[in-house]
Amino acid sequence: MVEPHGALPSMNDAFLSRSCPSAAGRRAFLAASLGLGATLSLPGRLAWASARLSRATADEEVIPPGLIPRQVTPPNYETPLEELGRPWLTPADRLFIRSHFAIPRVDPSSWRLIVGGRAATTHALSLEDLQAMPQTKVVAVIECSGNGRIYMDPPPNGVLWHHGAVGNAEWEGVSLQRLIDLAGPLRDSRHLVVSCLDEDRTKPAYPDFTRSLPNRRDLMERTILALKLNGAPLPPAHGFPARLVVPGWVGNHWLKWVSRLELSRDEASSVAMRDDYRVPDPPIRPGDPIDPRTMRMIESIQVKSLITFPTAQAKLERGEIRITGVAYAGETPVERVEVQLAGDSQWRTAQLDPQPKQYASPYAWFTWSIPWTFDRAGTHVIRARATDRDGVTQPERAVWNPKGYRWNGIHQVQVTVT
Repeated sequence: MVEPHGALPSMNDAFLSRSCPSAAGRRAFLAASLGLGATLSLPGRLAWASARLSRATADEEVIPPGLIPRQVTPPNYETPLEELGRPWLTPADRLFIRSHFAIPRVDPSSWRLIVGGRAATTHALSLEDLQAMPQTKVVAVIECSGNGRIYMDPPPNGVLWHHGAVGNAEWEGVSLQRLIDLAGPLRDSRHLVVSCLDEDRTKPAYPDFTRSLPNRRDLMERTILALKLNGAPLPPAHGFPARLVVPGWVGNHWLKWVSRLELSRDEASSVAMRDDYRVPDPPIRPGDPIDPRTMRMIESIQVKSLITFPTAQAKLERGEIRITGVAYAGETPVERVEVQLAGDSQWRTAQLDPQPKQYASPYAWFTWSIPWTFDRAGTHVIRARATDRDGVTQPERAVWNPKGYRWNGIHQVQVTVT
């Protein structure tokens, strides 16, 4: 369907199917745990609790077992650290889940992607339309911008992610540049506003998740509207039927459940764009006043290495082990990983494993390993740091910021050797 330039069609609630089964056996527990305030009448509180229960129950149906809950409603679950890099491509059911609202149920037969705005034409594309277009594949790390927030000192408000809000997967879909060219952008369309189907109608100031990307050709050519994850349709928790994949950039730009792409002169004016995912530049100290004029949008993933074996508090016998981990950066690949024991002055260079040939990508992670002999009993702290090809090295401590974004301090694991 093609329409002349003008206002975009509004979203259709028929896209969404929000029905979910009864969960009466859990009502008392959830109602007690929700902390219902006195501002609602009893019927109102019960209705609100019932709605929260229904959303939580529906979300739980699509959460794979074994992920670590950092928040249940909305669902925010991370991958166990020791599973990262095993296997090299993170399986869909082991990939962390980040949600701002309940997971929407989308009817693929009625769903349409609206593409238009400051463009010559407006298109309403079905899932079949998108599947018929040339497809692009990319293997890329996705990392929540708040991954590691709990290690900020002091920790800011927000989901207290540890290390597992990161994964490495193959994504397949349509280049955003192809969709922009299809619409015919006007010369002043400097931004691409992206709207999604996840929403919370109880928050009028934050009704849905809308953000924007700069309409730069280099960025639009590598960014895809993904329809598949590791060769299969996107699972509901990962954005079915379509999500953005922005290789090299942090996950707040990887919007899920996309419904509209609108070319615009200006950035999105939403709360999610205006207030969130920004850090002060220059940095400030905890407690310092925040000047809104200094807040800058975060973009690239920062260089980071994580130790996946041994795990924290592991008990080891004296002798040789193989320390393993993963390392990644944003738009510049990792060059090396170094390991040391706390108190040592020397760093040893680990072996970077070659990426699988069929999946090799500048945006993918590397697994690494190094043999290490422990000949002395006691407590030891293993430390690892990565350096990218631009010479940027993982810092001793991450730069503190008010919302705890992009933690990338040196990873340390304490073990006991007997």
